Amino acid sequence: LSSNTEFIFGARDDLEVGVVVNIDGNFVDAQTFDATVVEFNRPVVRFEAPMTPADVIPGVSLRAFGVLVRNTAQVRDEDLILGNGLTQTRQVEVRGYLDRVGRAYATRVRERGAADFADVSLRGPVQTIAPPRLSIQGLEVDTTGAIFRNELGQPLLASEFFALLAVTHMVDASGA
Repeated sequence: LSSNTEFIFGARDDLEVGVVVNIDGNFVDAQTFDATVVEFNRPVVRFEAPMTPADVIPGVSLRAFGVLVRNTAQVRDEDLILGNGLTQTRQVEVRGYLDRVGRAYATRVRERGAADFADVSLRGPVQTIAPPRLSIQGLEVDTTGAIFRNELGQPLLASEFFALLAVTHMVDASGA
């Protein structure tokens, strides 16, 4: 690592045993690798939900389902939701990542039309499991009556889903 090494989704101080990273660079010789970019692999999060003007602090953060998602220099905000805020309640999709202590940061924010409380979704790592409930980003998800599918889209019984599920596994949940 040199003073010119670029860090993405983390900093030099975040490097420690067990942290997963992708490293780009070149071999200087058989013993030395010159890292130009170190990218930390972070769990991704995605929210789609109705958001009110009060849920957005322009240039700073927004709250999807009440979960604080911070602005980043890398955010794609074509609709300027984080840039300018909202003037009325709208359906908003937020994509981002979690840092090593679980704080959410936005990488993309998009308006998805009129607010629709029946069209909501959440993706993130599971924090707790107590069938038929689980939690993602501090939000309790009650799966009673849900349709379960594995990562290939094949149907699962609730019992099979929970038998395969573990804390930190990524889950997509949608519905009202």
